[in-house]
Amino acid sequence: MRDGFSSWRTLEIRRFRTTARSCLSTRRSTAVLRIREQLKELTKQYEKSENDLKALQSVGQIVGEVLKQLTEEKFIVKATNGPRYVVGCRRQIMKQL
Repeated sequence: MRDGFSSWRTLEIRRFRTTARSCLSTRRSTAVLRIREQLKELTKQYEKSENDLKALQSVGQIVGEVLKQLTEEKFIVKATNGPRYVVGCRRQIMKQL
């Protein structure tokens, strides 16, 4: 009787260990998947901030005042920090002075 109980207990311990290993393996894979998702999100944030930084380092736009309309599409513009320029105008912008 004692021998039967011992072998039954040994089988139960083995089943428990197998189940425990399986659970640990599942937890590890879930944790790895979560970490990969976090890595993807952080990579996206990093790339966005790199692009924003590049945009800030690029040459800026010149602000000016329209002095005179030469033709329907050409204008004389005085820059706030320098000379006058003859420039074109986009179609979407209202061209009335």
